[in-house]
Amino acid sequence: MWLNGAIPIFFELSVEVTFPIGESTSAGAIMLLSNLVQVVYLFVPLASVGTAWMSWALAAVVPLCGALLVPCDLKYQRRAIDTRGDRGSSDAAAAGGGGFAPVAGAGAAGARQPRA
Repeated sequence: MWLNGAIPIFFELSVEVTFPIGESTSAGAIMLLSNLVQVVYLFVPLASVGTAWMSWALAAVVPLCGALLVPCDLKYQRRAIDTRGDRGSSDAAAAGGGGFAPVAGAGAAGARQPRA
C-alpha cells in the first residue's frame, strides 16, 4: 500500500546522494537493480518453495534499508545550486548564452525556458 508512494522520494534521495552524476544515471541504476530483484522473484519455483518466504524477505528488507538510510548525510548540493541561481558558468551568462529567459506571453506564471 505504501510502496508506490515512496518511490519518488527514493528517486530524489538517490539524485541528491549522487549529485554530480546525472539524474538519469541515478534513476537508471535504481531501475536496473529493481528489475534484477524482480527477475529473481520470477525465477523462484513457487510450486516447490511456496510464497511464505516472500513475506519474510519483505520483513527483513524493510528494516535493513531503513538502517542503511540512517548514516546517509545529505548536503543537498543540487538544491543549493538551484536556490543560488547558478545555472551555468559565469562566462556563458556574461555572453548572454547561459541561464534562463522569460517566455514572451507566459502570463502570470512567468514560465521560463532555456536561452538558445
